[in-house]
Amino acid sequence: MKRMAVLFSRHAQDEVVNSLLRMDVAWELEALAAEDMLAGVSCEVDDRGLSFLRGSRSGAVVPDGVFLINRLFMSQKLFELASGDAVAAQTEIEVYFRQALAEVASCSSRPGMYALCGDYLPLFLQWKRARSLPFPLATPRYDYAFGRSYPEVRDFSSVVYKSPFDSRSWKPNTRPDALWHTFSVERPEGVPVACAVLGDGVLFQPCGDIAIPSWLGEASVSITRALGGCFGEILYFINGESVCFASFSHFISSTWDTGRFDALLRAFCDKQRCAAADAGGHG
Repeated sequence: MKRMAVLFSRHAQDEVVNSLLRMDVAWELEALAAEDMLAGVSCEVDDRGLSFLRGSRSGAVVPDGVFLINRLFMSQKLFELASGDAVAAQTEIEVYFRQALAEVASCSSRPGMYALCGDYLPLFLQWKRARSLPFPLATPRYDYAFGRSYPEVRDFSSVVYKSPFDSRSWKPNTRPDALWHTFSVERPEGVPVACAVLGDGVLFQPCGDIAIPSWLGEASVSITRALGGCFGEILYFINGESVCFASFSHFISSTWDTGRFDALLRAFCDKQRCAAADAGGHG
């Protein structure tokens, strides 16, 4: 039976980690907290101006022969654990974990752009990737006004001014007083519908009488894969037969039905265990 481990930060425990830690799993699950790996680590700068971590483990930090569920999110609190040069610590700790994850033979997701468990992309780049997929997904209209330029939103029906990295705020608001690189989005029409992706399984939040298109589950898995992940939370706006992809986050909130969420995650873990058994039988 293949062992499993989950790599996470106590400062950013998402619902995947919470679910794994509360389930009575039938296999050995090793919980690997980044905080424990950074205990006693300091970031120092030598006389040449080169930074390095002192006291970090050498070699692999993840046990051999495990399937690793990677749920490690970068956070300022995680970087602050290393004493010494705070600015250099952010870079060195990220490099440390990227190297550690590169040595793992079997992993749910690899480090990507600006994140350790996939690609952390601004919304307009998320939409670009989604439009390349073979599904009838709409994406929001937006304007990104650089410098002190005014955004072109006169024909937007309702405007949301936000950060391009903000996946959760969709309430129309007023233009900020200080205009600088203003990102503005037209709030999609329709009913907001959230979706959690767990491997090949999907879970939609109850949304009244809104009909979920039969293809949207497959599209949700494809979006997650396109952004370098195995798990994720997606927001759609559904208006009749039109589906608008609004945002994706690798971080999964704790708003989901516990029983249904745990069942889907258990199915994902069982699938990994069976795949490992089949590979061992043909080795």
